[in-house]
Amino acid sequence: MGKKIQFQTISFGSEPETPTISQTADFVSKNQGYEADLTTVLLSSSLNPQKEAGINQTCAGGVFYRDRFSEFLRDNDPSSIFSEDRILAATHEDACHCVREVKHTTFALPGPSRIPLFAGIPDADWADDCFAFYRSVRRSMRDAGIQSHVIHDNCTDPDVISGLSGQKVLFFPDNITIPVLENLLEVQRTIAVSDEEYHLIPTLLDRYDLKKITLLQPEAGTIQKALTLFDPDQILVGGYKIAESGIDYWEEIVTASSYPG
Repeated sequence: MGKKIQFQTISFGSEPETPTISQTADFVSKNQGYEADLTTVLLSSSLNPQKEAGINQTCAGGVFYRDRFSEFLRDNDPSSIFSEDRILAATHEDACHCVREVKHTTFALPGPSRIPLFAGIPDADWADDCFAFYRSVRRSMRDAGIQSHVIHDNCTDPDVISGLSGQKVLFFPDNITIPVLENLLEVQRTIAVSDEEYHLIPTLLDRYDLKKITLLQPEAGTIQKALTLFDPDQILVGGYKIAESGIDYWEEIVTASSYPG
């Protein structure tokens, strides 16, 4: 048996369960002097378990954060949000809260495909305004100390990916297919795949320069396969926790990141 390998761990956010009354009361007592609402509590609930488990790169937020965007929509008009200064103030404050919890954390945002009213991109006449809105939100959060962003999206449209891409943006698609991977590898050099999706990766390596790969809650066999194509420092172990994942999800990610070699 070879030397044990310890991979870095990474989060792409989570979908926390609605907090109980006692959990909310505990949050309020620990955050006196700061404005907070249900979304703030959920951000804390998404972040703290990662910190406690020892995830190397934590990530606040997730698809649930679309509720923050929805607060500022008027008359079911998607474009009403793009010039709304209050949402930039709210997202900035959310970011400040997360950075108080964990310095240098990343933040997961819902992409347009995860927000029903944004479903018409890129054909809508407000597409450019939407992309500019995402850039403004990300900038306001980085000003608060957020390190980078994950965007959850179906990633099926290259124009949307191009419009939302940035130096500190990583896309996390709903479903991995060859076309989705090809779209993503035009703008980023790292991909996250599950055990079931890993078989797609070798088919792309002769055409794309893949610098890093994240294995999502992997079995040892998938890690073994990845080590035949990637150096250990190119492999990360990560996840995105949904409500059904169980309370020990992040601990299981940390356990999976230790490979006996």
